[in-house]
Amino acid sequence: MKKLNLISFIFAIYIILTIVSCAKQIAISGGPKDTSPPKFVKSMPENGSINFNFDKIIIQFDEYIKLNNINQKLIVSPPMKTKPIITIKRKGILIKLKSKELEQNTTYTLNFNDAIADNNENNSLNSFVFAFSTGDKIDSLYCAGVVLDAFDRKPVKDAWVSLYSDLNDSAIINTTPSYITKTDQNGKFSIPFIKENTYNIYALIDNNYNYLFDLPEESIAFLDSTIQASVKFTPKTDSTEDKVINQVLNLELLIFKEDNQAQFIKSSKRTTPRLVEINFNKAQYDDFEIAVAGDENAIVNMNKDRDSLKIFLTKEEIIDSSKLKLILKYPDFELSNNIIIDTVNLRTADIEIKDNIAKLFLPKTIGTHSNLEIKTDYPIADFDSDKLKLELISEDEYIDTDFELEKDSINPLIIRFKSKLLEKSEYRIIFDSLFLKNIYNETNLADTVNFKTTSSSEYGNFKIIFPETNTNYIVQMIQNEKVIAENKEINKEVEFKFLKAGKYIVKIIEDLNTNARWDTGNYMEKKQAEKVYFLPVEYEIRANWSHEIEWDPITNKFIE
Repeated sequence: MKKLNLISFIFAIYIILTIVSCAKQIAISGGPKDTSPPKFVKSMPENGSINFNFDKIIIQFDEYIKLNNINQKLIVSPPMKTKPIITIKRKGILIKLKSKELEQNTTYTLNFNDAIADNNENNSLNSFVFAFSTGDKIDSLYCAGVVLDAFDRKPVKDAWVSLYSDLNDSAIINTTPSYITKTDQNGKFSIPFIKENTYNIYALIDNNYNYLFDLPEESIAFLDSTIQASVKFTPKTDSTEDKVINQVLNLELLIFKEDNQAQFIKSSKRTTPRLVEINFNKAQYDDFEIAVAGDENAIVNMNKDRDSLKIFLTKEEIIDSSKLKLILKYPDFELSNNIIIDTVNLRTADIEIKDNIAKLFLPKTIGTHSNLEIKTDYPIADFDSDKLKLELISEDEYIDTDFELEKDSINPLIIRFKSKLLEKSEYRIIFDSLFLKNIYNETNLADTVNFKTTSSSEYGNFKIIFPETNTNYIVQMIQNEKVIAENKEINKEVEFKFLKAGKYIVKIIEDLNTNARWDTGNYMEKKQAEKVYFLPVEYEIRANWSHEIEWDPITNKFIE
């Protein structure tokens, strides 16, 4: 038997996988349920034809079929100028296309994914591909990889992945790609039947379905260098070939959305006559300003994420007014030295202030490593430490405990305790009336509040040592997608103390511009999003343990 060359053999395998299935079992009445997909019978012209110049393709199966979401699932690569028209013809499908619009010497693929199913039980024929070439050969090269979200490295499904032989940066903005495919549920993609050439590769969340990066809200991924499509459908034979295959078959595209959206207010409301709450579309920058017309002493309290704030009005005439005007200043993305001034008009809330009491809030449990906080509902004007007692609750007595109080330097609603608290103990705080006065001259009621302290043995410590580097890191300890602890401006080592026992995801952000936050990328500036790394395992912090690891984020290797 004449030996087939490897290219022909593997190409044949690829086609056979799409057209061959085991013999279909037809259930007689009352028999087992039909679970087999339709079976390919034949096509005109044949699958894998060369010198293609037809205006229609007929594909026949062994039973009546239907098409599920064909317009969404069919992927034609390279994209055709006129989209093929596909209709069902009894046990087959008819594909109409315009052969005159096809590129010369080009291999085309029609990937139906799972759109073809039998008519009765809806059993899908997965990954059926019809291929043909307008030249005298089927192109046999291949590339593959995965698309991940740049911020959390999670797989991105249904992203378009495109190859461009046009290496101009504007190609993804203005021209149709040379080849196209879509990622699966796991973010993986493969593009077969491509010509030997040099390409730029991109991934795109294409909101207007035109394969172009032309909307500000679209996400994009790109590589810093071109790829050389030179890998054929051949088995790996030596270490040199392994390296080549790994470069083109293990591509990693990190997709991001550019930060070019103008800042704006998502919602605003006057919750009470005294209080305005505002939510923004994204975090505000340091040069953001907001003011209340006629109330220059209004207090603005921004949340930690800088995407919402509360404004506490101070002037009686503004509080009593039925109208309120806010003045906001934003940096202009299009003109770097320009400031956008916006105004918001609000009417008074219909909610009346029911009482004139300053409310106090305290936690029921606190770690001895933490400072106890008193929170209130409106900004604090003053407090009197002599009108508060802190007592340790013993078996048969209450023991006075020394403390100091101070206002929080950032949040005007918080007073912090400074006190040496005993572990695993119970305390009570006795508030006299008039302990606290807020900016509206409201005072608190007399009250007694109990709380407990935890034991340091319930916590663990965690130290990470990095290789010598000039890179600045942000290190986060995450549970249930919430950042539990964070350290910034780290480049050699970091230690987290008093972590609650449990499993943590450890995340590192390369903070290249040292602004203490993750920054996205910009395609036209050829700037990638700041890199993110995760410890390859969830790390378990044990109670009353001190953990230490050495971790190189670049190689993702760590030693305990």
